[in-house]
Amino acid sequence: MAPCPAWACLLVLLIAALAPPGAEAGLLSRRQSENPPGPQKPSLGAGAPGGDAPPPWHAQSVGECLGALGCGDTAAGLDAVAVSAALEVFGPNELKAAKATPLWKLFAAQFDDALVKVSKYGPSTHPQSP
Repeated sequence: MAPCPAWACLLVLLIAALAPPGAEAGLLSRRQSENPPGPQKPSLGAGAPGGDAPPPWHAQSVGECLGALGCGDTAAGLDAVAVSAALEVFGPNELKAAKATPLWKLFAAQFDDALVKVSKYGPSTHPQSP
């Protein structure tokens, strides 16, 4: 099985951390009350009715999601081989620095506004003296 992409493991952990306690139980019970037992329509990602497809990601526990993605032990993190492979594929985890805007451009941009231009170049409300 291929190693789990690091971003997928982090996404699953982030979603689990942001969910309020007991959210899974409330969501499942609400869905069961909205959809009484009977003929079911196939849902997206659920596979064929009566099939052995796994439940959708949002209906699985964190452990089930991590196991399906092949993430392994989340407490230990990635091993050195996985880190070097991710470094080769994705590069270092750095953002490129943006080019700084000169101060004179920032100052000039303050006057590049329609209201400033109308008030400066528009018709004056004061009568002109001859």
